[in-house]
Amino acid sequence: MRRLACRRLDGPAGALLSPSGRRRRGAGVTGTPQPGQLVYSRAGRDAGLALVVLAVSDARHVLVTDGRLRPGSRPKRKNVRHLDAAGAVHPGLAAGQAATDAELRHWIATAGARASADRSREGQA
Repeated sequence: MRRLACRRLDGPAGALLSPSGRRRRGAGVTGTPQPGQLVYSRAGRDAGLALVVLAVSDARHVLVTDGRLRPGSRPKRKNVRHLDAAGAVHPGLAAGQAATDAELRHWIATAGARASADRSREGQA
């Protein structure tokens, strides 16, 4: 099994970086995320990955997918405390419609790029 290496930053918290070296920061998901919401994983093997919430499992857990490593047929159960909300919501999933893995990959790529640009603008202001 291939293990992903994470590096630690200097500092009191020792924040983790994803294998690509990017660090995701934010207040985390407040409340229960809604289906179709774009989130970033903060903890676990998938730290730093952009994911879409497929369904709410219970008050503390959601089912997420990225359409590639975790297809919709095999979603990951994730604790909401380990997710950062990006603000974007997939219109089809929010309305209760199904989406293919290819549609989700495309939407994550476009919505994730917009969310990253918005975050970088907020950091500069």
